[in-house]
Amino acid sequence: MCTVSAVRPNEDAESRTFRLAGQPAGQPDRSGVDEKCTPSQGSAGVHMIQRWRDRTIQTMATAAIDRVRFAARVVLGGALIVAGLGHLTFARSTFQAQVPDWVGIDKNAVVILSGLVEIALGSALIVVGHRRRPVLDLATGLFFIAVFPGNISQFIDGDDAFGLSSDAARRNRLFFQPVLVAWAWWSTGAFAVLRRRRETSR
Repeated sequence: MCTVSAVRPNEDAESRTFRLAGQPAGQPDRSGVDEKCTPSQGSAGVHMIQRWRDRTIQTMATAAIDRVRFAARVVLGGALIVAGLGHLTFARSTFQAQVPDWVGIDKNAVVILSGLVEIALGSALIVVGHRRRPVLDLATGLFFIAVFPGNISQFIDGDDAFGLSSDAARRNRLFFQPVLVAWAWWSTGAFAVLRRRRETSR
C-alpha cells in the first residue's frame, strides 16, 4: 500500500517550518512520500501480477493438453503394435482379405510388410522425442491414407473381416479412417506445426 505523510518521524513543528522555508516556491512537500511505492509503480506491480497469472494459466493449460496428447499417442502406438503383431501372426489371413486384387503383389507379403511398418510406427509414437515428431506424424498419417484402399476394397467386394459382416458395418468402417489420420496428426502436434509454418510463410 502507498502512504504519504507530510510529517517526518520525530520532527517537531519548528524544524518542519525551517525545512519547508528552504524549498523552492510552488514545489510540493514530498518528504513523506514513500518512494518505493508510488501510484505508477503500484499499477506496474498489478500489471506484472496479472501477466504472471496469465502465463501460469497458459502454462497449466498447455501442460494439460500435452498430457492428453501423450496419452492419445501412447494408445495409438499400442494399437498399431497390436495390429502389426496381428498382421504377422494370429490375424494374417484376415488382413489378407483386405488387400485389393489390383495391388499386383503377393497378399501375404503385403500383410507382412504392413505389419512391420505398423510395429515400427507404433513404437516410434511412444518413444520418439519432440524434435522428430513432425516427420513421424506425417509418416503415420500417410500410412493410414495408404491402407485406406483396403477398407474400400473390403466394402466393394463385401468381404467379411474383423467382425464386419454387413455392408452397413463395412461402410461405417470407412468413416473411421479419417479419424485415425486426425488422431495421429493431433497427438503428435502436426496441426500446430502446420499452423506455425503457415504463419511463418505469410
